[in-house]
Amino acid sequence: MKKIYFVTAIGTGVGKTLISALICEYLRGDYFKPIQTGYPPDKDSEKVKSYVSYFIRTHPENYLLKMPVSPHLAAKREGIEISLDNIHLPPAENHLIIEGAGGLLVPLNGEHCIADLIIHLNAECILVVSDYLGTINHSLLSLYYIQQKKIPFKGMVLNGNFETEVRDVIVKCMGEQPIISEIPFFEPIENYTFQEIYETFKKNMKIKL
Repeated sequence: MKKIYFVTAIGTGVGKTLISALICEYLRGDYFKPIQTGYPPDKDSEKVKSYVSYFIRTHPENYLLKMPVSPHLAAKREGIEISLDNIHLPPAENHLIIEGAGGLLVPLNGEHCIADLIIHLNAECILVVSDYLGTINHSLLSLYYIQQKKIPFKGMVLNGNFETEVRDVIVKCMGEQPIISEIPFFEPIENYTFQEIYETFKKNMKIKL
């Protein structure tokens, strides 16, 4: 059965693109980012292509926006409005990994946010949790919202050098919600090969995707 995962996060700049690439590598799946801001120069599909070891199929973005800001603001500055009706699952024969923009409540327009897009695409959510001051609050709020909105949830990926006490609180408060895998920060990422990071991701996997 084809799997459709939507990679979101507790905030911005926590490693969604890297984690998306790792999941693509594991599943040999296709990659799709419906909304890309900050283009040019940023285009996460190109980053994923440069990371993975196989000839990956990346599906074109529905919205390519110039400003590196929230999608709703970037779209407004270009005189357009993002509509969920214009975003559909691409014709992927393989497993599909979808990457969001920012966190769950990042607005897309005056009515919808990233969480609504996950529901709209009928995808299973993967939450990337990064280690920074405020991560406990942001992680638990994100999980609470996922539960309240009844978004199908596959699990979380921990990306960072977590203090044991911080990790324990997040895991305990998340209850039975599964951890998919854990990786430490690889910074600067240029000092490592993608395959090195992938081997760590695979070695630390706790549930099968």
